[in-house]
Amino acid sequence: MSEAVLELPVLKELMVVAQKTRFREEDPILVITPPSTDCLLSTAVICRAAFRTECQFQVTFTDMIPSIEDIRTIVDSHPDAQPVLVGLRAGMPPMRKGVKHPAISIVPSDSRSREIVSIESTDQMGMACLALSAQKYGVTTGEIELAILGSVLATETFGRGAGGGVQEFLAKGLETGLIRDVKGFRIFGTGFMPVSEALQYSIRPYIRGISGNREACERVLESADILQSSRREPIMKLSTESKQKLTAQLVPLLNKHTTAQLLGQDYELPREKDDSMLRFASQLESIGLTSWAKQEMGLALGLMLGDKAQLLRTAIDTSLAHARAVTQGVEAAFSEYTPAKLTSQEALELSSSKETLSDIGRILLENCTVPDGVLVLSSGGHVSVCWTEGRCALEKVMHAFSAKGVTVSSSSPTSVVAYGAAEAGLKTVFEVVKGLGGTEANK
Repeated sequence: MSEAVLELPVLKELMVVAQKTRFREEDPILVITPPSTDCLLSTAVICRAAFRTECQFQVTFTDMIPSIEDIRTIVDSHPDAQPVLVGLRAGMPPMRKGVKHPAISIVPSDSRSREIVSIESTDQMGMACLALSAQKYGVTTGEIELAILGSVLATETFGRGAGGGVQEFLAKGLETGLIRDVKGFRIFGTGFMPVSEALQYSIRPYIRGISGNREACERVLESADILQSSRREPIMKLSTESKQKLTAQLVPLLNKHTTAQLLGQDYELPREKDDSMLRFASQLESIGLTSWAKQEMGLALGLMLGDKAQLLRTAIDTSLAHARAVTQGVEAAFSEYTPAKLTSQEALELSSSKETLSDIGRILLENCTVPDGVLVLSSGGHVSVCWTEGRCALEKVMHAFSAKGVTVSSSSPTSVVAYGAAEAGLKTVFEVVKGLGGTEANK
């Protein structure tokens, strides 16, 4: 099965480029990657292949758009390792639509004996990491599965309408049975948590009146005629009729933006156990987003590398604790601010932890009509700027703050956090938001 995937013309072309890199199979490598889930999956492809051949590797996390100086500092601190950048555009301006960027490029470094292998953040990123790994180390079915999922998650349409060979890559994965295209529930815990807990801890989507409320979850299950004996089972093990009844109870509580988070297209890895957290792409995506918000990317990457025995319980506990804190913060925000008070012109003062601000902001934007689709949240001296999906690119926002001299870090695909922002810093934040079209004054 895996051999057929590696014979794809697009992968063959990428392997030709990978062959031009000078580093050898036995050379230690330093992989530098940002926190997005597709980048972590692509990084895992390289690291798993290197580990299997007993090649030494180290992973360093950086933000989505590090400066050239940041990259140079990291590279110089590991003089004996071959640098491999995954999904980074160090110090470069935002990519323009219609401009083709190479999936793999070789960048000279200050050292005569080394080069920097750069794998760009394009829809070919997963394939490029697979091609490099196949060329240097050889790959197994596990690496191919991760590369396919990384390519799927790198596209805004979950694999549909993607270019650059991703459709062909995905189609071959489906044809060979490495992955399956499925439709159904997508919330965290679908295959491994009791249905009542999956609903209670759901933050993607946040179900108003249900998320965070155990009694309300039980009432919904009662209304859906879910037997007590079935409520300890995961959603995926419910009968088709029970799933349909549960859907009928939940959909009226959502809107068009959040319904797709509850139900929709997914991809599964048949080789994973039915109750594995890693069986479905949606579950990997959820783990990745939580790790990003909490800046604990090592947890997500460790799972992708196969360290399941040590990390599965930790990942579940971390996700549930995060969901609990987010739902508490959302309910506090709803009680403090009416929808009419949600505006991009002043910060919402909250008492939530900084790790929850990105999800709280996202949920408020998904459940309320906010002018301009931008919110500024403040808590404990930390400021989070959140915007609706498709409102503006993360690259653009981070470059705008950098131009104003404000240091921010990304906390999700649609949010950034400015740590320790004082009142003067908050004023600058609103100047940037206005420049992005995020205040009524800019209309």
